[in-house]
Amino acid sequence: MHRRKVGTVKALWRFPVKSMQGEQLEDLHITSRGVVGDRAWALRDLENRRIASAKKFVGLLKFHARYEGTPDGGSLPPVKITLPDGREIHADDANASEAVSEALGHGFHLEHSPSPTGERAGNVPPSSASGSTPRRASRVRISTLGEVADMFRLRSVFGRYH
Repeated sequence: MHRRKVGTVKALWRFPVKSMQGEQLEDLHITSRGVVGDRAWALRDLENRRIASAKKFVGLLKFHARYEGTPDGGSLPPVKITLPDGREIHADDANASEAVSEALGHGFHLEHSPSPTGERAGNVPPSSASGSTPRRASRVRISTLGEVADMFRLRSVFGRYH
């Protein structure tokens, strides 16, 4: 199979909480579901019960979230959130939802995905939707900053694309 170069990796990012600023990294673990730990946390709007996004709540972009360790396939380390005023909280603190809601002036509940393997918060895992057990995702470690990414390597993770 001929390998075709598709681009150069300039930066690797992971966003622990949907629509908040994330963390730039040297390397990432990627499964067929995406980056391990990416968007594993999200804010649920208490008015309409939907997952909040920066499209509607632009103030989310003033928050920064980062893991205090490296997520792996077995568990997720604690997430530290820096609020716009500089205070820091942990996503799983009892008052984290209140602190974020107060900062944004709107009611939210901070929730996370039960799966650390790339499942995003607010989504229904395929196993509960279909009744079947999802197959084990292949894991790829990406650490190619400045290197040329080739189609074959990316296709093995994300599938065929055009």
